[in-house]
Amino acid sequence: MVLSARLLHDGPTTWDRTWKEIRRTEPYVFVRVTTKGGREIVGTVADDSRVAVSPQPRDLYIQQTFRQGAGGTFYPTAHGLGAFVAGSEIETVEWVSHRGDGTNV
Repeated sequence: MVLSARLLHDGPTTWDRTWKEIRRTEPYVFVRVTTKGGREIVGTVADDSRVAVSPQPRDLYIQQTFRQGAGGTFYPTAHGLGAFVAGSEIETVEWVSHRGDGTNV
């Protein structure tokens, strides 16, 4: 596998540029957020989600969250209305293309 990196100059931060690129190329993505306290939040970022960009704090509203079931498969949270993650609490963010099935995020 060959990995390439490129410098992006169309936004003030890597966070801003990453979200801009994801929004441009993906109608929605699966996301796994790990908080500084070690909690994992898995869900879908799409049209009703919100991502704060500079100069705002890097807060994230995930419109649909998932819970892990037996066997490791993820299912939408019953009656879930999404999750807010304060930017100050985010340790890592992992994005998975909608082109995968999302069951093993």
